[in-house]
Amino acid sequence: IEACEVLGMGTVAAVPEIAGEHGDLYPLVTTVPQADALVSVGSLPEPISFGPIERVLGGLRFGRATVDPRQAFALPSVQVPGVIDMMGGTRVSVAVT
Repeated sequence: IEACEVLGMGTVAAVPEIAGEHGDLYPLVTTVPQADALVSVGSLPEPISFGPIERVLGGLRFGRATVDPRQAFALPSVQVPGVIDMMGGTRVSVAVT
C-alpha cells in the first residue's frame, strides 16, 4: 500500500482481520498511514456455528477439526472453505430477523 501510494497510485486493500474469537483484539496485523482505504473480507478466527449435519460424506470429522459434524459445532471461519475470500468474492451473508 505504502509503495503504491508513494508512486501516486491510489490503493484499496482487501484484507482479512485477525481480531480474535470475540473481536476484541487489534483487527489488522500492521498498517501504514497511507492505508486510508481498507475493505475487510472477514475475521479469520471468528467462529461460525453449524447445526448437526444429517448426511456426512467422507468421514466423521470436518477438515482439521476434531468435532463430530453429526452434532452442533463451531469452527473458526478460516477453517471453512469459501467463507473468507481474499478477493472479496464470497457470497456468504447473514439474515437478521
